[in-house]
Amino acid sequence: MRIKNLAYTLTIVMLPALANAQSAPKTFDLKASPPTVHRGFFDASLKPVLTIDSGDIVRLETVSGNPRWFEKLGVPKDKIPSELPEQFPYDYLPVHVAGALLSVSDGHAVQGHGEVSLSAVETSLKGEIQVVLHKNRRLRWPRAETATHYITMGLDPDLDQAAKIATSEMLDLLVETRGLSRDEAYLLASAAMDLIVTQVVDGTKGVHAMMPKAIFQK
Repeated sequence: MRIKNLAYTLTIVMLPALANAQSAPKTFDLKASPPTVHRGFFDASLKPVLTIDSGDIVRLETVSGNPRWFEKLGVPKDKIPSELPEQFPYDYLPVHVAGALLSVSDGHAVQGHGEVSLSAVETSLKGEIQVVLHKNRRLRWPRAETATHYITMGLDPDLDQAAKIATSEMLDLLVETRGLSRDEAYLLASAAMDLIVTQVVDGTKGVHAMMPKAIFQK
């Protein structure tokens, strides 16, 4: 699946999660640099830049933009990470390839639902993720969970089909996590679920479904 190819946008980091369990997770630091960054696409055939075990933690950086653009905006040179090279102008994930490759994309400080143009408020970010391998799960699409919502996703060139995928995935999630029948989940989704356009800027459109947790009893 291809993603947008923008001057401001790049992807970073390939993290294969191995199946072996370990008692104490290790923590790795991964900087944004030419050897760790690729731009404009996701591809499972790319060589990973870091290999970790299930449960390990990665402290990582994403980059966005050419350093000269930041300088023109008045950002002092000593405030721009030295790893930003000039040649780069710019919770439940299913495992579909051996090694469980994972890419982390660029950061947006602000982005409206739909991202209708080719750019949001692009920014470099630092973050920390923990990658845990859950065996014997049969997820077809990414899922997410926040303190307030269950979230499922659908991607397809046809926006209607993307909405159908996100909805179907939500029904599966509700059946698995809340003990509902699929018919009950379908009725509940129509009454309480929000379908939101993730983005329309790429050839592949995105929709995410959000179900509020507050409607369920403890």
